[in-house]
Amino acid sequence: MATSASPRLPEGAFLKLGGKIEEARETQRRLGLAILAALTLVVGLLYIALKTWREVLVVLATLPDAFAGALFALWLAGETWNISSIVGMIGLFGVAVQNSLVLITQAKDLMAKGLPFEAALREASLGRVRPKLMTAGAAILGLMPMLFGFGGSELERPLAIAMVGGLVTSTLFTLLALPSFYAWVGRSNTPV
Repeated sequence: MATSASPRLPEGAFLKLGGKIEEARETQRRLGLAILAALTLVVGLLYIALKTWREVLVVLATLPDAFAGALFALWLAGETWNISSIVGMIGLFGVAVQNSLVLITQAKDLMAKGLPFEAALREASLGRVRPKLMTAGAAILGLMPMLFGFGGSELERPLAIAMVGGLVTSTLFTLLALPSFYAWVGRSNTPV
């Protein structure tokens, strides 16, 4: 039923009707732009730090694995893909990028000290096992209250589930598969 009289508004003011769906769409749009901007900035900073696109791609190779672990954990817990879980993914991507970046920079430092590529990569990989496990373990323990709903809201649970699932898979990938992948990619990039 339409009314013939429209409300009188001051000059320059307008009336807009909306609901939760419109707010959610606008929030998703803004979050998508923020993720795109953050990813562009991260790739740029990685290139500045590593100076080769190959190594940047090695670092970024951890992201799909972290993403898959987070999605699997959400599915296993019966949670949905929502704003909270997306925010968890953003935090998770930071940890995943940091772990692989530290491995590569430590291997490069060892090569600068005169170790051959394979020996430097092996020493960097073995030297990073304990710190990576401790970092992931501490993060997972810190997320446990949110994961089980102690002292937090139900809105925080998807964030914790996504981060814990992704931390498990990205840590395993960084420890087990990333050194091999870097050896494969980096070998053709280093002098023999």
